[in-house]
Amino acid sequence: MFAGTGVGGIALDQLGFENIGYSEIDPNAIVNYNENFPNRVNYGDITTIDENELSDFDVIIGGSPCQNISIAQSKGINGLDGEASKLFYDYIRILNCKKPKWFIFENVKNLFSSNNGEDFKIVCKSFQENYSIKFKLLNTSHYGVPQNRQRVYIVGQRKDLGDFNYEFPNEVELNHKAQELLESKVDDKYYLSDKMYKYVMSGGTKGYYHKPETDYDVACTIVATMFKMHRAGIDNYYHTDYKPIDKTNLRRLTPRECARLQGLPDTYKIVVSDTQAYRLFGNAMSLNVVSRVAEELYKQYINK
Repeated sequence: MFAGTGVGGIALDQLGFENIGYSEIDPNAIVNYNENFPNRVNYGDITTIDENELSDFDVIIGGSPCQNISIAQSKGINGLDGEASKLFYDYIRILNCKKPKWFIFENVKNLFSSNNGEDFKIVCKSFQENYSIKFKLLNTSHYGVPQNRQRVYIVGQRKDLGDFNYEFPNEVELNHKAQELLESKVDDKYYLSDKMYKYVMSGGTKGYYHKPETDYDVACTIVATMFKMHRAGIDNYYHTDYKPIDKTNLRRLTPRECARLQGLPDTYKIVVSDTQAYRLFGNAMSLNVVSRVAEELYKQYINK
């Protein structure tokens, strides 16, 4: 559900599962998804899916939109009542009708605290109608990829299947820096002009201040709106020895680098514009994290 880049599906593909379909409405996401995973069934808008007409399946995976929950993307925290984030209830509708054996759900850290924690209580109660659940906050950088990205993962097993003492994967040592994932040569368009450099490196205005920092060894969180080029310390910028004519030697990340910082291999195809690619990767799960979450579920319960 909310397939986006298809990262959630990749995690299950790697374990030998067969994909029976996905749900996505964004036209650019669909184009990029189909380029990487041709001939799959798109059930389209989750709000119009008739759950009674879906084929049976063992696992559902996905994370409903976080715009109304995330501090980074919302001026007001409307939580699960927000126009986008209320799609969680359609996820639940389908889950509780089809009752697959397991589910994996992902969302932003602020799910724990939005609406003073009431939203998370609703989420847990909704899942617990038919499932035993486990949840944990996981960071991409704790699973081998240098991006500081904290996300809530909830894993569930249908109650009639017995005890569910799922253990989240152990953390692994981070043994490389973000700089090692950068492309050696990129188009000059990614470099900042003098004017844009001054904006990016400014501390802020109108009562807002954020210390401008660049060249992070562990990249800060990739966000869906990074095509707007926020100030340093919010978005990721790196200096290079190369300096284009009439520009500075500071540049932003390319879409391919964002893909790498989400754990995706270079074989993953990017066929949409930079703006749409930034949106896709900013909204995606980290493959290195969700793969380990799914693998532990498979080892502990599915493959018994």
